[in-house]
Amino acid sequence: MESGVAGELLLLLPGGEEDQLELRVEELEHLLGDVLQTLSRLDTKRGRLQGQIAAASRGKPRRRAADHPPHGARAPAPAPAVAYTRKGAGAVRRRLIAAAGDVDRERERLEAMWEQLEAALVDARERLTLAEQLRLGGA
Repeated sequence: MESGVAGELLLLLPGGEEDQLELRVEELEHLLGDVLQTLSRLDTKRGRLQGQIAAASRGKPRRRAADHPPHGARAPAPAPAVAYTRKGAGAVRRRLIAAAGDVDRERERLEAMWEQLEAALVDARERLTLAEQLRLGGA
């Protein structure tokens, strides 16, 4: 994983002209933003999974509030309550816990990538600043 990310970063930052370097800085900023959005989505997914795990532990699935019928219409007969059996709840909980573990591993991988991207972005900005200073000093 890390060698792949490092390899990608090396492809992004081989050094070059100032315009290319500015483009690479923008690309790195865009990648960093994508990683942050994905981390946010993973946090949301993890929270949803924790709620489902808690519901399975209680022996009841999480249900949404029923929609109200339009004005003047008769309400449909209530559906029988759906509940997990104790045996079924354990299987559901195990699957949800496994999914939550996958989310945690993906989060760790993305956090490592985010750190590498930040370091590469700092390096690219320093190169850009140096290139601008050399251009101004040589002009």
